[in-house]
Amino acid sequence: MNDDVPPPTQLESDEEVQRVQAELRHQAQGSGKKRSSDDEKLFRPTARPPVVMLVVCDDGKDSGELIRIRSDRFTIGRTEGDLQISHDEMISSRHVALHRQSVAGQVRLCATDLQSRNGLFVRVTKAPLMHQAEVLIGGGHYKMDIVRDDVPETVALAGPEELLPASTKALEGQHVPGAVILSEIIAGRAETRTMLDRSRYVIGRGEHCEIQRPRDPYTRTVHAVLSRSERGTWVIEGANTINGIWLRVPQIVVNVGKSCEFRIGEQRFRLKFGSRS
Repeated sequence: MNDDVPPPTQLESDEEVQRVQAELRHQAQGSGKKRSSDDEKLFRPTARPPVVMLVVCDDGKDSGELIRIRSDRFTIGRTEGDLQISHDEMISSRHVALHRQSVAGQVRLCATDLQSRNGLFVRVTKAPLMHQAEVLIGGGHYKMDIVRDDVPETVALAGPEELLPASTKALEGQHVPGAVILSEIIAGRAETRTMLDRSRYVIGRGEHCEIQRPRDPYTRTVHAVLSRSERGTWVIEGANTINGIWLRVPQIVVNVGKSCEFRIGEQRFRLKFGSRS
């Protein structure tokens, strides 16, 4: 045998890798000891951004189709984009875009509403509500309006032709500037209106709730609490519910290792941006 001939390269098969990893896990569990400084971690990339994990949830489930996104930009829409959900008519043709962004050397993931008609909603546990804020509670869609004093002090004198409107407007009540109104949006229009003149409102299916959804199967007896702080800021906070509360936002920012849930139309998504080392 010629000693000058190097030995052939031996490939480590996937079965061998799995066997070694299983043995190491078994040894660690059997010893009951914490990870020591000699233990090694499974390799993960450090120079490139992590993979985006997007779950398109099945109807009525938390699980669904898993999509791994490695591109810099991923668009979702009804008729255009990398993912098309053509059977949901409440989704715009181009609705939302997922894209990576680098800020001060740190990478993050953004989900941005592409000026869609029905918006982008993110699941929250607690959030302040400003003027024209929109929230989804169970099967309901609500919008908050704060009456503003935008009427000018002086009004120019109108000519006779300007005093005759083309059509008669409906008689509307007047609200004091600063008044806060929570309206339920049905078929794109504000229907049920609640003047928020108390400091606390319970929203849910229960009879004791100030804002009731008695026939909504997607709402708990106590689903959310709407309260006003001493500074006058309104805050909504969800109870422990399956369906949660959802706030309309122009953009969602997800840092590495973080996750969130969002909705467009009636489609729910779970989004995760890598994991922390």
